[in-house]
Amino acid sequence: MVFKFLNFPSLSLGAIVIFFIYTCVTVAVTVSAGFGQGALAVLGLFPLLAIAWYSAFIMESDLVIDDTGISRAFKGKTLQSLDWENIKSFKDLTIVAPGGKVSRFFHVHPIKKSKIHILSGGRVVFSSRMYNFEEFVKLINGYIKFYRIRVDAVNNGECISRNEIFVDNLI
Repeated sequence: MVFKFLNFPSLSLGAIVIFFIYTCVTVAVTVSAGFGQGALAVLGLFPLLAIAWYSAFIMESDLVIDDTGISRAFKGKTLQSLDWENIKSFKDLTIVAPGGKVSRFFHVHPIKKSKIHILSGGRVVFSSRMYNFEEFVKLINGYIKFYRIRVDAVNNGECISRNEIFVDNLI
């Protein structure tokens, strides 16, 4: 089953626009000022922006859950995947920002880390801001029980091990 995220188009499009503007400014500064220290500083930020854009893109791409495992996909092309047999644990993380906004993220940790996904170490990360979240919870809990995958729920710094994910992560 494919789960889509609520803010995917705006988040990724915004990151792409910022990345594009930054690239244009970098080229303009490099060409007009010559290749001096200022241009080196601007170019030095390029990898950080690329990493931020890639992370935002992966975080909000489609989440695919089926009998083979859990994966991230974009327009039908798999970007990242973990087989059920290679999943060590789920981390269900609830974060409360200083303004009171609550965000919830899931980290799916592999038993054997991937060398291909350097940034994530092979783990699949996604937020709870998806369509049909209740259906996701029901489906994922079936696989968690079948494969006996550990769930660590973290809320306000307190961690509790569970054998399922709840719709509300209240400890």
